[in-house]
Amino acid sequence: MQKLFVALLATFTAHASAAVATLTVPILAPYLHEIYGIEGRYVGLYSSIVYFGSLLAAILSAWLIKAIGAINALKVALLLSAFGMTVLLVRDRTTFFASAIIIGFAFGPMNPVSSVVLADVCPPRLRASVFSVKQGAVPFGVGIAALLTPFVYTRFGASMAILTVFALCMAGLAMVMLTGAFVGADIGKSEQKQSLMSLWRGFHRAFSHRELRRLALVATSLASVQFTFAPTLIYVLVSHGRFQSAFASGILSAVMLSSFFLRPLFGAFADRFGARIVVICIAATVTAFSVVFPFVVTGASRYVAAAAAVVYGVSCFSWNGIVLSMAASRAPRELVGEATAGIMALSLVGASIAPVIFTTLLSAGHGLVLAYLSLAVFAAMALVFVRSIERS
Repeated sequence: MQKLFVALLATFTAHASAAVATLTVPILAPYLHEIYGIEGRYVGLYSSIVYFGSLLAAILSAWLIKAIGAINALKVALLLSAFGMTVLLVRDRTTFFASAIIIGFAFGPMNPVSSVVLADVCPPRLRASVFSVKQGAVPFGVGIAALLTPFVYTRFGASMAILTVFALCMAGLAMVMLTGAFVGADIGKSEQKQSLMSLWRGFHRAFSHRELRRLALVATSLASVQFTFAPTLIYVLVSHGRFQSAFASGILSAVMLSSFFLRPLFGAFADRFGARIVVICIAATVTAFSVVFPFVVTGASRYVAAAAAVVYGVSCFSWNGIVLSMAASRAPRELVGEATAGIMALSLVGASIAPVIFTTLLSAGHGLVLAYLSLAVFAAMALVFVRSIERS
């Protein structure tokens, strides 16, 4: 169990650091015009570029794991995160969007790499709980960043806010370097020479399993909502709900920290009652709140809107660990990397497309309702797909 704890600590820290980097710009959305001369509504395009980069990196991550090992792959990803933050220091539109692709490349391998590490050391009976705790790294990191980044920006300026996130990425790298040797630097590494063709064969073998294909569709649909909700929440609350930036940032932080603390509970329910039924409940909740949330933002008090955002956001962020644990349980051991990489790659297709659809609809007449209805469609698709998965 000591090895499991250290592995969880390493993967949690790495994933939290990379997640903070992906949402630094969305958190600063109300200030983008002051910093870069870019309107806040472009945050959707920025996020789409981030997740497109993550998509490409997720596809290549199984090859990278087998070539250099999972722990070394984490180190490479964190170095890219830090580099992406330094690129953001340049106040130019070109480097602004270039940072998105770099940060996306850093974020893409996190789930496949972490899944390989944890699947190697975690007992099957604890997988849903352990994977859910690790996935809590994203809301934990972003929740802290939602409080810290605006605070540093308003007092010390944009450069110091960006350098703070750079320091967090380097701290994550230091943690992985300290714990990696104990966990096993060669986890996931293959002695055979790796090529892109061998990567394709691994994906093909993994997704010859019908259940893995269905899980990929569930992940794609739910990721479309998750990766649109978080980057756009502050902009929606400020521009459509007329909330102050500080209050909107506080809501995002509350969403993320609540998700962090509740994810292990969802994982425990999945281990106790079955992962499938828990994912069905999550998908149904996300569908319902996607329909009602725009009306709450524009018509309810700010505290009701905050409470709705927390429930909606926690639901959006609670599926990852459970779905990945289902994939790790169903995939052959030697193909866990390919299975999780493939699922995350497909989910990042949705994450690349959905924010663009959302922000396009947002600019139309009655756009807020239409924008969130598009997310309701994605969530409803997840509900249909997960119901088709056989009970395990």
